[in-house]
Amino acid sequence: MQINFRGGKIYVGDIMLKLFSVKNFRSFGDEIIIDFSNTRDEYGFNEYCIKDGLISKAMIYGKNGVGKSNLGFALFDIVSVLTDGHVSQETMISSLFLNADSKEDKATFHYEFILDRDEVIYEYSKKDIKTLATEQLSINGSVIFKYNFDKGEFENNGLNLIGADSLNFELWDNELSILKYIISHSNMNTMPIIKKVANFVRRMIWFRSLQKNQFIGMKPENRNAIEDIIKNNKVDDFAEFLYKVTDQKYKLRGYINDDGKYKIREVHECREIDFYTAASNGTKTLTLFYGWMIHFSKASFIWMDEFDAFYHFELAKSIVEEVLEFENAQVVITSHNTYLLDNELLRPDVYFYLNDGKLRSFADSTFRELREGHDIERLFRNGDFEDE
Repeated sequence: MQINFRGGKIYVGDIMLKLFSVKNFRSFGDEIIIDFSNTRDEYGFNEYCIKDGLISKAMIYGKNGVGKSNLGFALFDIVSVLTDGHVSQETMISSLFLNADSKEDKATFHYEFILDRDEVIYEYSKKDIKTLATEQLSINGSVIFKYNFDKGEFENNGLNLIGADSLNFELWDNELSILKYIISHSNMNTMPIIKKVANFVRRMIWFRSLQKNQFIGMKPENRNAIEDIIKNNKVDDFAEFLYKVTDQKYKLRGYINDDGKYKIREVHECREIDFYTAASNGTKTLTLFYGWMIHFSKASFIWMDEFDAFYHFELAKSIVEEVLEFENAQVVITSHNTYLLDNELLRPDVYFYLNDGKLRSFADSTFRELREGHDIERLFRNGDFEDE
């Protein structure tokens, strides 16, 4: 008997991450949780922040060094476990994997996904970046499998519930995830829930749009942002984007130089100049951001890590507004820019404050009854979100 699939046909964007937690990873010795289901009905404004009862757009605020990047690295660890997607070298530093103050020898990662009315819980623990210790998958409350890598055995085997009991595990490399093996060696059309989880993870993007293009997950189509812009016939749209967010007008022309490299030139009255060579640090990061934005419509989950390092505060706000327009993707933005704490952008239940290894929404961080008209940046500066 196979597991009951309650949700029926599922469309792109119907799967969302409901909850993530991690323990004993990098700066997080104790468990830290991002609960995307912890929404407040009293906030009836900026409804694009919520989709099907889950947080769709969120911002994590925290000072430098509090672990915003580490939390993103933790959540995106699943990319290395279940896919062959790109993994940033910054996440592969072995000495930083386990929390240095903990006596525990494993880091634990816990994911809860919602697919219409179906719930998938996936959890695993790792001894280091590459070595799994345990792995467990449950669907709608039924355990599909629980595997102990140290013992080399299933502690619970319900693979028949998803029609995977006929898999030949003699071909399995026991250094790989059980779920990844199922995804790679099964007919996904007969496993719609597993297929949607796999596709969700494949389409996750973590990126940091500084001058060095760092990312985890879904790879861009081409080698760099300029090439992506030209190949996707987006040169004019890119110029319009720059005008929209910076109020600077550009006339741009894309071309391929004699070395076969894709270039963009600024067209001026008397001559043309190389766009990227002449660009400021802020404009270069905008170019990288736009190169990623071309792919946002394909993304399931976007994590923008301190995207605004080179941006004026008003420009940073304009970039957030651009990202909020992508309805199908869950988005998490991290920043230390208090100017972005604004009810015109988001709302108190989707703003989070990370400090001292704890993550709390603004709504859960004060006894004050917050309203749309409140200046939450001023309240934050006054310490109103320090209440437990």
